[in-house]
Amino acid sequence: MLCIFATTPDSWHPERQRTTQHMFAVPDIEGRDLIRWVFDRLLDTERHEAGEFFAIDRRRPFYPNHQDEGSPYELVERWET
Repeated sequence: MLCIFATTPDSWHPERQRTTQHMFAVPDIEGRDLIRWVFDRLLDTERHEAGEFFAIDRRRPFYPNHQDEGSPYELVERWET
């Protein structure tokens, strides 16, 4: 498993810090393909975290999926909420 940890302010309570763990099953690949795969997972993690923090007028139009909603790394749009 590839485990990426992000320690950031809590997106809903920025006065608190929290550490989030992002886990990915490593595919059976090697060399440059593996390096690219790791880089892509870092980008997935960054996009997820950016979606949590991006807000316009207290609305979070790109707040990512969590728990049983679907992939937490899928870019979702929540303009109506």
